[in-house]
Amino acid sequence: MLSHDYSTYPCVGCLKMVVSGYIVREHFEKSVDQMLEQNPLMRARLTMRFGRSSWRVQARSDHRVDWRMDEPTPDWPTTSSIDLFAQTGIQIEVYQTLHQPVDAAAIDDVGPTTIFVKIHHAVTDGQGILTAFHEMWLCYNALCQGDEPPRTKREPDRLRHRNRFGLSWLKLIGLLPKLWIGLAGVRQYIMRAPVPVVAHDAMQNLNQVEPSIHAISHCFTRNETFDFRKASRRANWNLNELIAASVFIGCSEQRASQNPGFDGEWIRMMVPFSMRVTDDYRHQTAANIVSCVFLDRTRIQISEHGALLQSIHNELELIKRNRLALIFIFSIWIKKVFATGGSRSKSAIPKRCETSLVFSNLGKLFLGSPLENTDGRLVAGQAKLETLEILGPMAPWMCVAWLALQYGEQLTLTLRFDSRVVEPSIACELMAATVKQLKSFAAETAA
Repeated sequence: MLSHDYSTYPCVGCLKMVVSGYIVREHFEKSVDQMLEQNPLMRARLTMRFGRSSWRVQARSDHRVDWRMDEPTPDWPTTSSIDLFAQTGIQIEVYQTLHQPVDAAAIDDVGPTTIFVKIHHAVTDGQGILTAFHEMWLCYNALCQGDEPPRTKREPDRLRHRNRFGLSWLKLIGLLPKLWIGLAGVRQYIMRAPVPVVAHDAMQNLNQVEPSIHAISHCFTRNETFDFRKASRRANWNLNELIAASVFIGCSEQRASQNPGFDGEWIRMMVPFSMRVTDDYRHQTAANIVSCVFLDRTRIQISEHGALLQSIHNELELIKRNRLALIFIFSIWIKKVFATGGSRSKSAIPKRCETSLVFSNLGKLFLGSPLENTDGRLVAGQAKLETLEILGPMAPWMCVAWLALQYGEQLTLTLRFDSRVVEPSIACELMAATVKQLKSFAAETAA
């Protein structure tokens, strides 16, 4: 994550929570403090030791919660870099429309509160930040009820072993025959030249910072979400594969509208893979415990929708069965042996496209949470978490990043786009084509 952190392409993700009802500032800030206490990397800086970067955990985070009272709430916050050598890696902004309710009856009239969380991707991944903030809301609810805040048992010492992924040398040796299968994929990764979804020259943006984050979302209804699940089960797919295929098709159509006649172009999808073992979900603090796999398809391959879906299913099953996501981790370890310092220089920004897009699926959020109400949303004190969106970082040449999640029994699909390259109208076309295809898959399966 440090080697892909550039001033004009910061490796910073963003979480957006829209809350109805009233948030008690004192309780919220105490809950954030407890979250930072339980997750050491959120209050850590980087330091250099023996020519390598390493974490130095501080007693407290540098950043306090930034409250914006009665200010216009932006769709998304400004784009900003986080220098982990100079500051801790999490920033929180709260836009609250009312200081205090006049009385209990007036609480229903309080406008929505929007919470933005910007966090460096080296600190934690999507699952880590969501788990941390769920525990924050549990703490907040307890404070509102006058109860002792619950403390989730965490083992900070496990952070030292987070990149071992439950492997011992013996287990690793046993995996080598399976990992050998992935060597063909490594050769293909090196030999193929993917193209950006929207044609552009990223080298022209080296000195131009995107002023603010840009993203659009589509929230499907509960009935539509249920239909998608039912359709995927009926056809022996899963919802993740249906969405991935739909994203491929939407992006291919957009690329074809700009560059017709180049059906042999490769579109490369990066798919993050959680590398957590069972114990990590219970005892590990927020951290980045993720790898990536890459799915390459030509526009000709994408045009055959049924074959595309089957090929995605087969490839992902092969990756899971043989733990091929470890190959990406091994490549990072090898690079680290030969690298010096913590990041690449500006001159090291890739001169060509390495990844066309990212597609992440966080699945169903907060399953079994004691804060869930009848519609599947979290309620803490007098605050109700209405919507939640999360965005990954942008990268040179990769101008679109997709993320899917299910919250409140509804599927939400979010598209972050680089506004220096992608016009809002093009982003809307991408979203519309992807949504249309996902609905088409469901309808075809039902038929």
